[in-house]
Amino acid sequence: MKKIGITAFCTLLGGAFLAQTALVIPPLLEGTDFNLNVQMGTTQFWPGINTPTFGVNGNLLAPTLILNKGEEVTLNVINNLNTTTTMHWHGLHVAAMNDGGPHQIIQEALPGRHNLK
Repeated sequence: MKKIGITAFCTLLGGAFLAQTALVIPPLLEGTDFNLNVQMGTTQFWPGINTPTFGVNGNLLAPTLILNKGEEVTLNVINNLNTTTTMHWHGLHVAAMNDGGPHQIIQEALPGRHNLK
């Protein structure tokens, strides 16, 4: 009985490892001037199934920006979507008027320039 239980457990465990999708790690960008393209994409979270996605400089997610404290940074955002969008700057300490949201719309196909200190 123990052999059957162990075999079944190992079979289920092995199947779980095969079912896992690789974790997407966003690229790192460093500097003081960044060009960020908001775009539509397609990602296969499961083999053979395409899922429409949104991303910045890619099909999914956005790059991680490496910044130095106290430096002035320029973020050039181009919206390549077919609708307006906005960008919230997670992890940055900026004035509320520069932190995205409904008051800071980025029109489609027009650059939205954000200067952060």
